[in-house]
Amino acid sequence: MKPKQPGHKSRQRDLFRPELTKIIDHGHGLVKLAKAVDWNRMEAAFTERYCPGNGRPAIGIRLMVSLQYLKSIYSLSDKDVVCGWVENPYWQYLSGMQYFEHDPPINPSSMSRWRKRIGEAGAEALIRETIAAGLAIQTVKPHPFKRVTVDRIVRENAPQGCSTAIVRLWHGRTHPSQADAYAEFLKARAAPDYESIDGLRKLYFLRRIDEDAAHFLLVTVWDSMDAVETFAGKHPEKAKYYPEDDSFLLEKESSSALYDLFFEKQCTDTAAV
Repeated sequence: MKPKQPGHKSRQRDLFRPELTKIIDHGHGLVKLAKAVDWNRMEAAFTERYCPGNGRPAIGIRLMVSLQYLKSIYSLSDKDVVCGWVENPYWQYLSGMQYFEHDPPINPSSMSRWRKRIGEAGAEALIRETIAAGLAIQTVKPHPFKRVTVDRIVRENAPQGCSTAIVRLWHGRTHPSQADAYAEFLKARAAPDYESIDGLRKLYFLRRIDEDAAHFLLVTVWDSMDAVETFAGKHPEKAKYYPEDDSFLLEKESSSALYDLFFEKQCTDTAAV
């Protein structure tokens, strides 16, 4: 069945439970992240994988997305992330809870079944949405992720014959008034620099403009760590800057994030052009 929405079991019982908003620090990174993630987009992306009228209501999508995200960033087992959720009000707030819960929200085995349900495309959407949101609002810093393997979310085992690659993420902010100028600078100055390095597979420049700042996310895919080091130096997690960046960026973040890419699928449009 369709996933159920977060709710409370008993209004009378709620009178004796603390509201999370009254016991958490609203400046905490996970609180900010909870407000930044587009949960509606998550719902739209994953709800289509549920069959209406088939069985009991499924576990809420926001809860499952949050648990999978926490599992990934803290490198936890399914059992450990569920146990930690019971003890951590910030994890519960990220999951959309209103009151502090003392009981596990699910059986840990539900997490592996949910990963199978959402498939590869769903897992990619999960990782992209949560990490991009965290980087954009600077609640998730690249440096804690010096090098992260995400295969437990996407697949339990990499396919045979699949070549590995390295994905490098960099985030920067400019004033909205400089967004267009910085975009042109990146295309004219940074893109040729990246493209000059043997071993670069793909290059993506992403931008989102808010009221206070324009956020830029640079995503590069490399054949190997050697190729990354050719571009960035002996410390590939260290961010690389150009002299012109000083006149654009509101601040210069010290690190970039490195990920192991072990599965990639090219989708082709078979419709007539």
